[in-house]
Amino acid sequence: MGRRGTRTIAGLVLLAAAGLSGAAGTAAAAELALEEPAACVTLDELSFRVERLLGQPLAHLEAMQLSLRVDAEAAGFVARLEVSRPEDAEHGVRSLRAASCAELVESLAIAIVVALGDVEPLEPAAAQQPRLAPPVAEHEPGAEHEPAPRTVPAADTAAPDGAGHGPTLAGAAWLIGDSGTLPVSTLGAGVGLELAWSGLQLRAIGTFLPEREGTLVASDPRSPGVSVGLLAGGMVGCLPLALRTASLGLAVCAGAELGQLYGTGTHVLVAYQRRALWGAARVELAARLALPGTPLALEMLATALAPLTRDEFILKDLGEVYRPASLVGRLGLGLSVAVE
Repeated sequence: MGRRGTRTIAGLVLLAAAGLSGAAGTAAAAELALEEPAACVTLDELSFRVERLLGQPLAHLEAMQLSLRVDAEAAGFVARLEVSRPEDAEHGVRSLRAASCAELVESLAIAIVVALGDVEPLEPAAAQQPRLAPPVAEHEPGAEHEPAPRTVPAADTAAPDGAGHGPTLAGAAWLIGDSGTLPVSTLGAGVGLELAWSGLQLRAIGTFLPEREGTLVASDPRSPGVSVGLLAGGMVGCLPLALRTASLGLAVCAGAELGQLYGTGTHVLVAYQRRALWGAARVELAARLALPGTPLALEMLATALAPLTRDEFILKDLGEVYRPASLVGRLGLGLSVAVE
């Protein structure tokens, strides 16, 4: 066809059986051939674009011969597309020009689809299976390539922790160190039950401080005095802080505590008991460190209380022995367990 001759360097020749043998022969599918020289166009890439526009492989179409020649020129590229059918004596020829490879390939794909538009598809039995993956064209300097299709991962539709669900339940127990509630600093115990949402926690707390003794004369352990203890319950609401992470949670809490101080006179002729109302406003900072792989977590509480009632413990004819401090501090360290 040219001074260099025509040579098919690559082709998509997909054949299928027609279902009849002998005289019926073999039905050929549409064939696309590329002649030399093939400037900036590869057969695989062009075939893939054509099949994508058609919505089916060339192998599913009746016999047609498409011959393509591409040459480079000063202004870009020129392509000559020749179309022939077995039953037609005349061949259709079309010329296309483009300034870039990408523009040329796109124009050629559209022109080939138009030429194949009136070709009837083969029977299913004579058609081969469509290609499973598009070819990868070699990169040519200065050529523009369409980005390869990529799979977009499905959006994560899981709701954030605690979002859209009911509250979670947790129980906790702490060892408490107290200063200011009783005559001397002491260790006690606390238990808690918590309902937690994503942005709010409600916690019921019980506190027990065993009796500690105070005397009229601090330097004399045999001096008359009183032994005082505390039994109280409280309720606080907590708001998680912004720096909360998957394993570490911080929250600021506020609430109130209500209970009873109970005391017994010591080192006196007639011992007697007295009970007094205990009420206090409560503010605390709570930290929780989750233990990986378990429902358990370590907890620390730093609590400040402002007593609303500060009843005095007085020994008859001797005077005041003890009165709670105006500001009480507590530290708690314990373990919590989440209930599914």
